[in-house]
Amino acid sequence: HTFFTYKKIAGGAEKATLDQHTALKDSYDIRIFHAMGELQNFFENIDFYSESPIEITKYHQTQIIKNIVESISKYLPDVILINNPFKNWLYKHLVNLNIPILYMCHSMPGGISDISANPKLYKFLSLQHSMCCVSNFHREKLISYYSRKQDYVYDIVPDHVLYPSFCKKHTANSSEGTVRHISRASKLKSTFLLHDVLNETDIPSEVITQTNGAIDSWGKVKDENLIYVKNNLDKYNEHPRKTHVNIEHDYTMELIKDSGCMFVGLAPYDTFTITSLEALSRGIPLIVKGKDAHPAQEMVTDDYKKYVHIFKDKNDFIEKVKEFNTLSIEERQGIADSCYSKMSKENYFKKLEFILESTIEKYKKQPKGIFEYIS
Repeated sequence: HTFFTYKKIAGGAEKATLDQHTALKDSYDIRIFHAMGELQNFFENIDFYSESPIEITKYHQTQIIKNIVESISKYLPDVILINNPFKNWLYKHLVNLNIPILYMCHSMPGGISDISANPKLYKFLSLQHSMCCVSNFHREKLISYYSRKQDYVYDIVPDHVLYPSFCKKHTANSSEGTVRHISRASKLKSTFLLHDVLNETDIPSEVITQTNGAIDSWGKVKDENLIYVKNNLDKYNEHPRKTHVNIEHDYTMELIKDSGCMFVGLAPYDTFTITSLEALSRGIPLIVKGKDAHPAQEMVTDDYKKYVHIFKDKNDFIEKVKEFNTLSIEERQGIADSCYSKMSKENYFKKLEFILESTIEKYKKQPKGIFEYIS
């Protein structure tokens, strides 16, 4: 289930949908159910509601749910894998199909909607459906959030962790000394922090950003966010502080491959960061924003975690940039190989296959007669 439009840059959940499809399609009969987009022009076995973007009204929401449920009922899969955020309006229909469901959670809880959905999510799991987080970092944050002892909050313990994407094996390039950052334009993602930190140095920096969807953590465009974006685009638009806006993903990957290092901000809602995987798999070390942990640390083996550096302050940031910019090609290849050893398509497929089988086995233990969803 995805709102992905194939020709545009994908977010994490959309990228996960495509990678799950890629990993499973050679071994299993898999079908994607989604609301709108162009996937059906590129892949087989796509059930969709509309090719054209539409404003989702109550009518459309009802029709989309009906379309999805009817399609799944005809297809009758062994298991449903869903990346859609947990909201009662969709899941209450899916659970009544009496098919095991794996809810692939991409969001970090923290809003009123998460509190209101908590009893329903607890009930969903008590019906022997399964839940998967996209990093151990994500899992620990989610458990901590729901372990607060309030009368209206139930403890939620996810069944599994599965990284939402995998990487190819890459040959590392030598560093040409530029530091880069990729993110959607947002204050919460610290999109232009890299330029700010390095502005008084002679170290060149480039920011690669998408301005469509400059949003806050609740998914709403805010005036102060747009002002932040506009001011920084006006300020940082030429070497050595260059900003690339709304460029194609292939060009982005071509740009970053010889970066000395990359900066990865961590917004409160981030749970994985695809950018980290794209960089590490190409042998590019990271300077990251965080407190005591960052999901990128899970993308390499323990002996290479030192190349994912959580910076302490501005001076620490600059010194680490200088160090990373001088890594040998052998060290950079070691980073790439370490990342691939953990995040390869083969490893991803084995883990995904195991989790889907576990989801089916767990559901078989459901007591008879309780599968009807209770709001």
